[in-house]
Amino acid sequence: MEKIDRQYAVRDDCLRREVARMDDGGANPHALGSLISQACGTEARDLVVLINPRRDPQVAARMAEDSAAKAAGYVLAARRAKAATDR
Repeated sequence: MEKIDRQYAVRDDCLRREVARMDDGGANPHALGSLISQACGTEARDLVVLINPRRDPQVAARMAEDSAAKAAGYVLAARRAKAATDR
């Protein structure tokens, strides 16, 4: 379990870095979340391998959706934080 938790952290760190790098403030957060999750494909795939050793395609698809949703959440959080500091 510890290995999985560490890999979640690695993936999430990548997603946050990519949000900071890719978000221009104007793109649709969900579309951008999909792009960001693709940019962190290696980290996400490493996580899927740990969680899904039998390579179930449904599990892999759900994990891809989870990465995109998580990235979209980070986009929205970053925009809220920026808006709060711009006031």
